[in-house]
Amino acid sequence: MDDYDSKQLAISSVVLARRFREMPGGSQDSATTLPNSYVPLVSRGVESTPTADTRFEKRDPLNFYFEVYEPQQAESPARTVEAHLRIVEAKTGIVVENLQPVDATPYSRPGEPVIPIGGGINIRNLPSGSYRLEAQATDSAGNRTPWRATNFTIEQ
Repeated sequence: MDDYDSKQLAISSVVLARRFREMPGGSQDSATTLPNSYVPLVSRGVESTPTADTRFEKRDPLNFYFEVYEPQQAESPARTVEAHLRIVEAKTGIVVENLQPVDATPYSRPGEPVIPIGGGINIRNLPSGSYRLEAQATDSAGNRTPWRATNFTIEQ
């Protein structure tokens, strides 16, 4: 995951995952019991294990994980944050799937500027080919991050 400026809305790289598991007790704080070089990618009590093989079969879910970095605000009311996801055909740049915005509130923890967002996307209806999963964060103050992307391939 990338470093970020704590004064600006930001988004990390997007990682794809094949494996995920519920953390014991749904803990988001389990990193304290792991080796120093390993920080688990945990969103809402589910740990995602990144994959280097980004070839997926249509029957596979496309699992993802990224982090949104929300600036610490002393103002009230707090800003709301949304994540936007879309799938783009790699060769043409055409958006083939524009998913509903994700409200970041259920993923956030009080007082924490990092919002870990993970989930899965059904790719069964997409034809075989090369794609990009793109993610962007926006907030209620009108700030938006650049799109961050990761490539993947759908095979039969």
